[in-house]
Amino acid sequence: MAIILLMLGNGFFVSFTSLRLHDLAYEEWIIGIVNSAYYLGMLTGAAQAEKIINRVGHIRAYAAYAGIGTAGLMAQGMFVHPLAWVFLRGINGFCIAVYYVVVESWFLSTATASTRGAILSIYMASLYLSQSASQFILNFINLDSAEPFMVTALLGALSAVPITLTKLPSPHLDESSGHSLKTLFKKSPFGFSGCLISGLILSSIYSFAPLYAASNNYSVAGIMSVCILGGVTLQWPMGKLSDILDRRKVLFGVTAATMLQSLFIICFDPVDLWVYISIYILGGLIFTLYPLSITEVCDRLQPNDITKATGMLLLAYGFGAVLGPLLTPISVDFAPSYGLFLFILLNTLVLMGIGIRSFISRDPVPEDLQGDFVPLPRVSAVAYELDPRNES
Repeated sequence: MAIILLMLGNGFFVSFTSLRLHDLAYEEWIIGIVNSAYYLGMLTGAAQAEKIINRVGHIRAYAAYAGIGTAGLMAQGMFVHPLAWVFLRGINGFCIAVYYVVVESWFLSTATASTRGAILSIYMASLYLSQSASQFILNFINLDSAEPFMVTALLGALSAVPITLTKLPSPHLDESSGHSLKTLFKKSPFGFSGCLISGLILSSIYSFAPLYAASNNYSVAGIMSVCILGGVTLQWPMGKLSDILDRRKVLFGVTAATMLQSLFIICFDPVDLWVYISIYILGGLIFTLYPLSITEVCDRLQPNDITKATGMLLLAYGFGAVLGPLLTPISVDFAPSYGLFLFILLNTLVLMGIGIRSFISRDPVPEDLQGDFVPLPRVSAVAYELDPRNES
């Protein structure tokens, strides 16, 4: 319940942040910096959360950062200025990361070897569906008032109630360690690059897709919701396909399809129902890139190395997520009407090039030695210990 309330409040607020700055006539590069600060806060929070929680406990950590996050949101409503928002969005991102680690570690403490996969699937479905549904809050509040800040702060504060009133004992977190990024890149340049580039693309979607929708008179809630919903529904069939075929071929196919879908939107400028169908397909493909990439790397590791490695791959994704909002404005300035999709197209072309080189220089993992595809979250590495492939 805590994660649902958290996503209902935070999911739409990411879209609102870009819309509010755009309505105040700030340029795209400023919007990009503010959103990048949020992802930098999440990246930093994910790295520090385990130390904080082990020092003060899960309940105190969640309660404390729920208070800090609520205060930050209220302050953001009081000081509507990019410089203030850079700092406050960074604080909010840090708090969100702590929330995730607390909730995910409790999931982990109740899981057994036979239930890890089911718990992870329910968690991922709750996460994405709540995030998708939250976008429609944009249609019911006055975006030019203090309402968005109050609604997000309210839901964030309420999310602390199930955590602070739980009867379950607080689990202990072992501080994670991992492979070096260089080692993982050598193991699978294609998979590693996919993690990095998926961060670049997804953060650009969250930051600039609302502006694309608003500028073209589409429903912001509709565009963002179908994009996320596509990620919910297409991850599993594409993932299962990758369990049957050479996973690199499926990853390359998804990358190429993402490029072609972006090119379709650029060239044909779909309207009415077709734009929502196009964004749904694009979202499904984009959200699939990260779990496919991380699974491609895991196929080349020993089972007891998977959890450590996925934590480092999450770091690669986080670096990409920080850079995405900073680089996307270059494409948007070049082509205001389709710059977001041009940015996605260029990134997928780079990833396709790395994939082609992988086919030429590396042998595939035998299909009978491939691990199962598992959709994974993109905020903290704690939930990765729920990965059924992990044998440690």
